[in-house]
Amino acid sequence: MYSKILENYLSSAGYHGGNVTIYSNGWYTTFWNDEYKIDFSISIKNGDLSCEETDRELFNIFKFIRTKNIKNISRDDNIVELLKTYLIEQTSYENIQIRGEYVQYICTYKNGVEYHIHISMATEEDCSLDKFDEDHDEILELYKRDIIHILEERSICNYKVDITPDFLSVQVSFKYDQTIHNLDVHAVFDNEYSSWYPQAAHIIGYYWDTVTSSGESFLELLKTKDSFELESVIKDEDNTLLCVYMQGRKYQIKINVEKEVVPFDEMDGHDFEQFCAKVLASNGFAKITVTQGSGDQGIDIIAYKDEVKYGIQCKCYSSDIGNRAVQEVLAGKNYYKCHIGVVLTNRYFTRHAIELAQETGIILWNRDKLIQMVEIHNAGDF
Repeated sequence: MYSKILENYLSSAGYHGGNVTIYSNGWYTTFWNDEYKIDFSISIKNGDLSCEETDRELFNIFKFIRTKNIKNISRDDNIVELLKTYLIEQTSYENIQIRGEYVQYICTYKNGVEYHIHISMATEEDCSLDKFDEDHDEILELYKRDIIHILEERSICNYKVDITPDFLSVQVSFKYDQTIHNLDVHAVFDNEYSSWYPQAAHIIGYYWDTVTSSGESFLELLKTKDSFELESVIKDEDNTLLCVYMQGRKYQIKINVEKEVVPFDEMDGHDFEQFCAKVLASNGFAKITVTQGSGDQGIDIIAYKDEVKYGIQCKCYSSDIGNRAVQEVLAGKNYYKCHIGVVLTNRYFTRHAIELAQETGIILWNRDKLIQMVEIHNAGDF
């Protein structure tokens, strides 16, 4: 709601750009007048973006920046310091800190919600390629850190950023829901402003949002963005290649999505049980016994930890596990006189299985838990 109010304000105030992009945990916008260009983003942790109170807080912070007469800010002023002063004056924000070495941002709290506020302001002279000739390495590092900040706000930590005065490549890889997503965004800048570099990171951010939360396709999302113009889409068996223009700058986006495969997914039931026994041994369990394949009464492994007896059923399936496994472990736990019953799987559990486990006290260890244990077992080298 408030984002539309801000967009209307910018248009009436004579600013260019200014479309507010809403992603899963925050807002981002770029706007400029005849003298300055401003990149501004704000994100939250431990809060709900759909909550009206949180939404209003973001709006008020944005409004302070946008209603500030930017032309009256001298080149010696620090706009981050000005924003910190504004937050202190509100009295309701706590633990206000300026963080970052090259690209500074503010971290603060209000009513248990953590706010991260990032802002950068530049003149056309700052963004020009002539400026690069004067202080090449420092400015390149600033924009590289800006890109990394945008990626890490979305918990994207596996990345590679290559940047020169006229070329940019951002490569990222992340896992989600048993798939691995690889993106390569690059652009060539010919006498263009260098401050457009961070837009590549925002393109990746849009993709991250469609994968992790919105359910909307990345291509459909781009079509709804006023700042994007789609030139072409090329698909083959392995990759999708998009060419888009963002506010007049051309970006090429290569997308590869592949199924996450780890060795235990290919094991049969017997091998999976033996594998789980070794993993348990590396995770502090002792006196581990693999029961007989037939007549095991629903328990595949008996193990002890801190003098507590565990009865564990191992399920290596290609689909999610239902409540029958919970029922079997409950019976096997009583049969073997175990203190705790566990279902351990390479998959996830259905809603009915989770509900039954909560009622019966059976512990469910899903794929995420198994991978954590495997990483302890062999330092992440599957």
